[in-house]
Amino acid sequence: MEHDDVPIAAKAPLRDSQSLRQALFWRTWLLVSLTIVIFAVAAYFMVFSRMVDELAVTAMQKGSHIVRGRIDALFSEMDRGVQDARDWGHNHLFSFDNLDHFNRLFMPMLDRRPRMASLTFADDQGREAWLQKTPEGQWLTRSVDKERWKQRQYWQTWSKDYILLAEEWRNSDYDPRHRPWYQGAMGLKQEGDLYWTDPYLFATDQEPGITAAAHWRSVIDQRHYVVALDLKLRDLSRFTHDMAIGTQGGVAVMLAADHRLLGLPRHTQLQTDAEIKAAVLKTAAENGFVDLAAGIDNWRQAGKPTDQVLFFTVNGERWVSHFLPVNLYNLQLMIVVLAPRSDFIPMTLWDVLVFLDVLAWVLA
Repeated sequence: MEHDDVPIAAKAPLRDSQSLRQALFWRTWLLVSLTIVIFAVAAYFMVFSRMVDELAVTAMQKGSHIVRGRIDALFSEMDRGVQDARDWGHNHLFSFDNLDHFNRLFMPMLDRRPRMASLTFADDQGREAWLQKTPEGQWLTRSVDKERWKQRQYWQTWSKDYILLAEEWRNSDYDPRHRPWYQGAMGLKQEGDLYWTDPYLFATDQEPGITAAAHWRSVIDQRHYVVALDLKLRDLSRFTHDMAIGTQGGVAVMLAADHRLLGLPRHTQLQTDAEIKAAVLKTAAENGFVDLAAGIDNWRQAGKPTDQVLFFTVNGERWVSHFLPVNLYNLQLMIVVLAPRSDFIPMTLWDVLVFLDVLAWVLA
């Protein structure tokens, strides 16, 4: 028995030595890992996080100016359309005496520019010619003459090839001279200027939109004429909805004065025309757009800057925003571009820690 006890007692120091080496190894590994983690966290906040901020600012500035260029192009197209129509009218290329020629002249313009919802031509005697392309590709025309026809309006429906499909008379108290686009254009001091209305409901379909208008005075009959192009907020919202900044960011267009939305951002609750119509002309807060509302509030508290990228926090997540002004003659708009800061991070803090942890295992 004594002989058998000797090897067992001799093995005990060996096991203790192995346990001690293992304990020293794990303590050393934990110490090294902890040092690496502390270094990684410090590097993240002192170097990497600052680098990501600079990357986010640069990316946001570049993306914002691309967005602004596209939106400016849309409004410039509307401006040119109104200016061309005014110049043609001033040079007597169309008139109320030949509305067939008027229709054939402007149908190609609206056909090539689908965001131009409709075109209107009116004078100071209450006459109006109105032209619109339908979603089905047909054309609607409306003729108004308040002095001759009083409450009656003449409506026609045309095929895409300009073949008359239907015609009818309707009764309405509509008077083009009472519409905001007419009154705004007539209030311009110079004929070369344009007037943009505040958002309002179009008389024909009660769709919210804005209108660009211009006027001239004929040297032949001395009458005042106005031509106008409509832009539906639904179409503007489809335009902004298709724009993306990063993977989760979005673009909106709002009134600079009261921050009501004209062009809506990408959002899960905006899937149908009815949902878009219900959301335009409301603020981001009224629509429950939490990220956008927080960005606008942060911008307002910062003094409404238009020359710098701002950072703000929503539900614990940092976001980046940029506000760019759009001056449509008398109408002042603001483009809002925003995205989560994480959209601009090539590697997150967790990715850094995992990488360093794997590296520690390899080195060990």
